[in-house]
Amino acid sequence: MRKTIITHADSDGIISASLILKQLNPEYNHYVYFASPNSLRDSICYSIMKKKLSELYVLDLSANRESLIASAIYPKAYWIDHHIWNFNFEIPKNVVIVVDENAESTAKVISKHFGISSNLVEIANQIDRNNVRDEDAEFFRNLVGGLRTFYKDMLSERLRKLVFDLATKSFEEIKNNDENRKIVEEYVNFLKKLDEEIEKNLKIVEINNKRIAIYQSLNDFPVYYLTNKLKTHEKAPFNYIIVMMYKRYSNRLVTKVEFRTHTNENVLDMAKFFGGGGHRVASGATIEGYISDEQLLEKIQNFIA
Repeated sequence: MRKTIITHADSDGIISASLILKQLNPEYNHYVYFASPNSLRDSICYSIMKKKLSELYVLDLSANRESLIASAIYPKAYWIDHHIWNFNFEIPKNVVIVVDENAESTAKVISKHFGISSNLVEIANQIDRNNVRDEDAEFFRNLVGGLRTFYKDMLSERLRKLVFDLATKSFEEIKNNDENRKIVEEYVNFLKKLDEEIEKNLKIVEINNKRIAIYQSLNDFPVYYLTNKLKTHEKAPFNYIIVMMYKRYSNRLVTKVEFRTHTNENVLDMAKFFGGGGHRVASGATIEGYISDEQLLEKIQNFIA
């Protein structure tokens, strides 16, 4: 029977889904969906309505009480993740949780749990820790960034194809694909054009002698690119880097906030304050409605010691 995979729509989530897909096999004919932490419960409910239930795999996404209960409707549900979890709710008996908060990526957790050896794991490790060192990791990060930037209206379809390609083809085939190479080239040019926007719109403030860089955008924004670019800024290092992205879903306006740091500050508590999560030095949250940078700073200033 076909299984259901729900995964994060980033590089680690995509690679993780491909590893599970290959592990499950029968001809790779399983359902693959993408979700954010904010949309996870609804994504699980959608998968329940659409498909016959067998097994559910939730990858690279931490649970809250509602999403965990929703997953328990499946006869068997597996959660595999490397984010920091708060186990302050009861785990249903048919739900298996495999979490390693010290792992570099969820792909690494999957590799260890299932005994899978794959070069894709190292690519996920480098990208998810923002420590890209080799050509393959750079290519894949740019490919995913390009798909997320240029194919928003058909993003799930394109990411799903990438998951299946990773499970069924060699990475060299993916790198040598003409369309993929073109997407990467266009995305690299897109990043270069961002430099002017960053210089024009970046705001720098200080609170409690901590230097904070704030960037606001009406579109999805590559947070890693800003984080790395700011390392060479004349006022670097920055204790806190905050990216605020304003997005509209149907009639809902949300403010997606990402927190980063150059100086190993704890930004996870900031994200948790808004119902988000992630890692100690890289985390995020989605806030219903519009919140200005001034309002955000007022709400988090108690976390800035």
